[in-house]
Amino acid sequence: MADSPQPPEPDDPPEARPSSTVIMLRDGSAGMEVLLVRRNPSIAFYGGAWVFPGGKVDPEDIDGDGIISEDELEFAARRAGVREVAEEAGLTIAETDLAQWSHWTTPVVRPKRFSTWFYVCEGDDSDVEVDGGEIHDHDWVDPVEVFRRFEAREIELGPPTWLTIRGVAAHPDVTSVLAHARANPPAVFAPRVVLNGDGVPVSLYAEDAGHPERDLDAAGPRHRLLMQPGAFVYERSGF
Repeated sequence: MADSPQPPEPDDPPEARPSSTVIMLRDGSAGMEVLLVRRNPSIAFYGGAWVFPGGKVDPEDIDGDGIISEDELEFAARRAGVREVAEEAGLTIAETDLAQWSHWTTPVVRPKRFSTWFYVCEGDDSDVEVDGGEIHDHDWVDPVEVFRRFEAREIELGPPTWLTIRGVAAHPDVTSVLAHARANPPAVFAPRVVLNGDGVPVSLYAEDAGHPERDLDAAGPRHRLLMQPGAFVYERSGF
């Protein structure tokens, strides 16, 4: 199968703006559930997609005159996460409720880029109230049903959302997810996008042997996501 021509990566990519995302989880009668909110379809960036509550770090989230360290930036991301959950879902949480799950940086080929902290947090039965502007709908749903809807093309999920739900679903309950997050360093994702021979985008993550040169056929470990609509395939092997 011949390789497709690869889109070049820009020499001067857009700056990745700091942002925060909160994976709200609760234990339901049939198992663990995750809160997803639906973005306004008219929004240019992932309009209509189902996502976790979150958004950009604003100046109000930053103490002092500026950001002088990575730790301060992470603290600001926590404050942003708390604020965004209140704004987009009407839920009140505290910074101390958040456990960092992962960090994602948007590929350099994207016109809008974000450096995003993903946090897990335990939710409850409080009523969710979406803002009706940026967010149009919400649902508490178990991972099996999320993937069923995705594969039936009933909902749109971005790769970070899909892979995050897959990760938390490996745990039996919210307590286990939080314990794992607090005991382990967050997973770090800085994808590089490659087209396979069928023209389907593949995200290569740092552990993948093909990541440095964007080479799908490089010998060695695999850590990648095939992103065919409604049929994502995740591979992590050779470690």
